[in-house]
Amino acid sequence: MEQVVIRAEGFTGIVELLETKIKIIKSNQFGKKSSKEILIKDISAIQFATAGKFLYGYIRFIFKGGDTLHGPRKYKTLKTDENTVCFGLRQSSAFEKLKDAIDRKMALTTEGVAKTSNLDDLEKLAGLRDKGVITEEEFEAKKKQLLGL
Repeated sequence: MEQVVIRAEGFTGIVELLETKIKIIKSNQFGKKSSKEILIKDISAIQFATAGKFLYGYIRFIFKGGDTLHGPRKYKTLKTDENTVCFGLRQSSAFEKLKDAIDRKMALTTEGVAKTSNLDDLEKLAGLRDKGVITEEEFEAKKKQLLGL
């Protein structure tokens, strides 16, 4: 079981950052709790608004192909959205720290995917070179391109 790295509690729920995923815990009007886990690698964006004197803040997780909320009904919709947790001014600092930590995890995940992809491409290129399909010079040029050199 993964350990909680950081946790922030808002008025519509709790967000916990684990090693490879986030967990959103919400309670309905009858006090029944539900939770949802989202792999960090599946998050394409985070919508974030810091709470102000008159408006609450929120953190919302967007997935590939997901929608974004716009317009005057946005704030009403946020309170009930399963991928969103709303928070007040006193909780803003905790949610800002949470967002920064998630952003760092997302960057590491993206780098890991890019590195793996480059290594796979290099292995394929080496195979083509070894079979004589491409020359050593072509291999070296493409290797530099893949590695950003």
